[in-house]
Amino acid sequence: MNLIKHIQTPLLVASIMILIVTCLLTFAQKSATEETLQISVIVREETEDFGQSPLRHGIEDAASSINAELTFRSLKDIRSEQEYIELLSKEIANAPDYLLLEPFDTDGLANYLDKISKKTKIVFVNASISSRNADAVVADNRHAGKMLGDEVVFDSRGKAPVLIIKTDFNYSDTRYFYNGVIEALKDNGIAFDVRQIRSDDQQKQFFQLLQNTTYSSVVFLDTTQAEYFAHLKKVDDRLEHINLYGFGINNNLLPLIDEGVMRGVSVTDQYHIGYQSVFTAYGRPMSEDEENLYPVKEIVVTKYNLFDSNHESLLFPKQN
Repeated sequence: MNLIKHIQTPLLVASIMILIVTCLLTFAQKSATEETLQISVIVREETEDFGQSPLRHGIEDAASSINAELTFRSLKDIRSEQEYIELLSKEIANAPDYLLLEPFDTDGLANYLDKISKKTKIVFVNASISSRNADAVVADNRHAGKMLGDEVVFDSRGKAPVLIIKTDFNYSDTRYFYNGVIEALKDNGIAFDVRQIRSDDQQKQFFQLLQNTTYSSVVFLDTTQAEYFAHLKKVDDRLEHINLYGFGINNNLLPLIDEGVMRGVSVTDQYHIGYQSVFTAYGRPMSEDEENLYPVKEIVVTKYNLFDSNHESLLFPKQN
C-alpha cells in the first residue's frame, strides 16, 4: 500500500505540473494572438482631409481585422528631403510593427531605407521605388494615364492641342500617370504642350499660357490645381470651351464632375490599395474573396458614369 502511495504522489505532482504548463502555454498563445499591433501611416494629404479618403478606409478596415492600432502622419508641410528623413526617423524610433509610407520619390529615401534596421516592416503605398527594405502596393498608374489620355484624344481629335500642367513629380504614381497620358497623345498624333504653374498667382500664369495658344483641353496632374481651376471655370467665360481633366479625386471634385465642369478624372482603386498594404505588411496574402471585393483598379470618371453601380465601391467605399 505504501508503495502505491509513493508511486501515485509523483504521478499526481507531474500531472499537475503538466496541466499548469499547458494552461500557461495556452494563455501565452492567446495573449500573443490578441496582442495589438502598431501601424504608422504616413500619407501626402492633410490628416484632417484624409478622413473621407478611400485609401484610409481600406487601411482602417484591414487594420481592424488584425487587431491593429493606427497612427496617421501627413507629408503636406514637408519642404525638404532632410525634413522628410527626420519625420521617418522619428516614426521608426517609435518602433511600430509596420510603417505604411506614401513616399516622396527621392534617391535619398532609398539610400536611407537601405541602411536602417529591418525591425519595422515598411510598405510603400502608391509608389514604385526600389528598396531592399520595403515592399510596394501600387496601381498601374501608367495604364490609368493612358486611359485618360484616350479620353482626351477622343475629345480633342481634329481640334486645338492639349495643355498638360505638370508637377515636380515628387510622387512616382504621378510620373507614371503622366507617361501614360503622353503615350496616348503621341500614339494618336495629338499635339500637346507641357507647362508648370508655380503655387503663387496660379490664375495669372494660367491665363498667360492660354493667351499664347488656343487649347482644346487641359490635363492637371495635381488634384488641388484641378479643383481650383474647375471652380474658376464656373465663373470665367474664358474657360467655357476648354475641357478639364485630372488625376485623382476628392470630395470637392465629385460635384464638379457631376456638373460636367470637370470633363474626366482618372481614379485608381485606393480602397483596395490601402487594404492590401496592411496585409502586405502583415505577411498574410489576401483571400480570393478579399481580392474580389474591389476588382476595378483604374477608371476614368465622367458625369455619365459617376454614379454607375459598377464604380460605387471604388468611389464611395463603405467601411466595414
